[in-house]
Amino acid sequence: MKPPEEIFRALLESGNDMAEQSYNYRLLDDATKSILAQLTLEAKAAEGVGSMAEAKDIALSASTYRDHLKACAEASRIAERAKIRYYSTKSYADHCRTAEASHRAAMGSAP
Repeated sequence: MKPPEEIFRALLESGNDMAEQSYNYRLLDDATKSILAQLTLEAKAAEGVGSMAEAKDIALSASTYRDHLKACAEASRIAERAKIRYYSTKSYADHCRTAEASHRAAMGSAP
């Protein structure tokens, strides 16, 4: 069984990683509408497009926008994996605590 200090450090490290990866994902995700708006305005100005709907269609098909969406998906995947690591570490810590409590209870009931 791992010492409590080691379990604490593992929980702290995995929790900090989860927070960092969630933050990275939120930054990208929150920028999605702004990027789409910027690309729409650029398409409207650069290509002489008549309507905003047409400019938005061009923006949605832009490689910059598709790359951004891929980056968002990747950041989300990384954040979810960090969450899995944290909750797995937390489950392990709970298991250790339960095993120790069971061991103490068994030692106390021994003749």
